[in-house]
Amino acid sequence: MLDAHCALLESSLGQISTAHDNLIEEAADDEPYRARRHELIEALIATLQSTSNLIEAAYGEDALAHFHLIDELPRSGEHLQQRTAQIVRTMRENPITEPSPHGFDLDFAPIAQKIEKQLAPLHEVLEDIRREAREIREAIDTFKSSVEEFDATYVAVSEAIHAFCLLARRPDLASILQYDTTEPD
Repeated sequence: MLDAHCALLESSLGQISTAHDNLIEEAADDEPYRARRHELIEALIATLQSTSNLIEAAYGEDALAHFHLIDELPRSGEHLQQRTAQIVRTMRENPITEPSPHGFDLDFAPIAQKIEKQLAPLHEVLEDIRREAREIREAIDTFKSSVEEFDATYVAVSEAIHAFCLLARRPDLASILQYDTTEPD
């Protein structure tokens, strides 16, 4: 019977070890997505900055506000994605139609298309990162569940062995093995 209890504890401990290894492995496979996100953010910011320079050269600083390019560009992937979508939407739905005071007008449709084409991979990698975050949360939940299961198993086995010692008229051993299940203050 003691061997069965020992095997039960070892099995429960093995589940903790497996869950821990899975959690570590899951966390380790996220780096390529984060590196790719960083590259795409830097490239998109560079494109938006050069677009901003082009628009300002053609139409002046007021045009930057019209296209939401007056403020500093966000460094967060999610926020940059939202701002870029807003910029593209404005270029498509509300482009500047008055002539450039500097003598060269811009066609905003190809500019918007170029920016949108560059935005697509960022959207994909952000989806990958969200998926990876969900997988890490699931791995953490599995690890926590295995620890809780071990704790419950340990308490049950400890109480059973304590009871067996009392039945065997060995209160001295029972007192050593008694597991305190009360919560600390």
